[in-house]
Amino acid sequence: MEYKIIKPIIVTSIICIFHGYCFTKETLPTIKELCNNVKLEIKSLELIKKNLKKEFKQKNTELEQFELLPDFTEDINKTINLQIPQAKLYHYLNCSRFEK
Repeated sequence: MEYKIIKPIIVTSIICIFHGYCFTKETLPTIKELCNNVKLEIKSLELIKKNLKKEFKQKNTELEQFELLPDFTEDINKTINLQIPQAKLYHYLNCSRFEK
């Protein structure tokens, strides 16, 4: 799998989330803003996982899939490992209270 392509996307999205926060008293994000950003990041990581699975399923033969399985598994695990802290933050901030 091309994790080399996915890694810059993830890094860019994380940078975008925290870009506007200089962490001065005037620019500290509210909990609601943090929750929205975390939710967007979780959705982005879900999309990455979905695209990886789709790419894997598009391989023509089972042999191709079998050959790609270690890389695919590694990419999925890396994505999940990025998603877990986001999910924990979402839970600890009690972000579900901002859901409509």
